[in-house]
Amino acid sequence: ADVNRDGKINSLDALKILRIATGLESGESDQTKQEAVDLYNSAINAAASAKKLTVIKTEKNNMSVEKVSSDNNSLKNILDRMLAEHTQPITETKTFRKGVAIDLTKAVDFLPKAKLEPAGVKSAKVIKDDSGYSITIVTIEEKATLKNQTTKYTEQCAKPLDYSELDSAFNFQKLDLTYTGVTINAKIDKDGRLVSSSIEQPYLLDAEMSLSGSGMSMTLNCNWEQTIKCTY
Repeated sequence: ADVNRDGKINSLDALKILRIATGLESGESDQTKQEAVDLYNSAINAAASAKKLTVIKTEKNNMSVEKVSSDNNSLKNILDRMLAEHTQPITETKTFRKGVAIDLTKAVDFLPKAKLEPAGVKSAKVIKDDSGYSITIVTIEEKATLKNQTTKYTEQCAKPLDYSELDSAFNFQKLDLTYTGVTINAKIDKDGRLVSSSIEQPYLLDAEMSLSGSGMSMTLNCNWEQTIKCTY
């Protein structure tokens, strides 16, 4: 295999494999992370500036109850109903000419975010073939609370939970979120433009709240997903 990605398969690849196997070298370098991030960000920007672009985008926020403190079935039913209202998939299709749709939506705002920094990447893989590139990026774990809602790298490439969407219904007294790492898979064509992408943002939500006048706590397993398909 072309392990060092120099376009050739020779003894240098065998040497690199040996160094990785013996622990003298990591199979993944900061250079790989930088390359993956640069290719990904620039591919999104190239798509946004295309003369004509059609994008099909689907987003869904899956939420499932792992644990709830209340034995009150009525409260549980209310919780399930509220979660169902916030987890419906949304699919949109827009066509952009010179970066703007007929409703004045900008392509750069509709496409995935192109702001990820290499410092937020836990692992990355870049594969080059005749059609372009395939990229996989996984970001580092980040935590957020009601008092500190900032998740720097998750916000750069995905969609952290919007507290305001749920707080009006659940009235949180305490909220802890653990974003375990965003996974990005993207395909880029030979012209450096985004062809498709899938983003998964799993997170664990622990909350204490008031629901219908009663206090309760819950733990949710969540996963925000976005898929993109681009045609030019």
